Amino acid sequence: MTAATATPALWAEGLGKRYGKVWGLRDCSLTIPAGRIVGLVGANGAGKTTLLNLAAGMLGPTTGSICLQQLGVRMVSTIHPVSRYWTFQLIESAVFAALTILLVVLTVRWIRRRIS
Repeated sequence: MTAATATPALWAEGLGKRYGKVWGLRDCSLTIPAGRIVGLVGANGAGKTTLLNLAAGMLGPTTGSICLQQLGVRMVSTIHPVSRYWTFQLIESAVFAALTILLVVLTVRWIRRRIS
């Protein structure tokens, strides 16, 4: 089975999250193939953290849906209990600011090999 035909690990369609009158994320659609390492890059306020919170089940979407295929979870406008099992950390440090994207990718690959 190739990456193009494999069931994606995560997909979202028309995903949006509104905080009061302000959209934190709007009309986001994406597919992440299983077994891939991906990066999420964008300007401040683009919705990166909101997308991660939605994927982790810590927030429920205002519009659209998101599916975590490996867990068989599809979330539509509700917070799902899968969030009890997930966490992520946003790390800001001068040490990491000096790293290139290539070095970060190589480091993640090295860590994945060590824990597999």
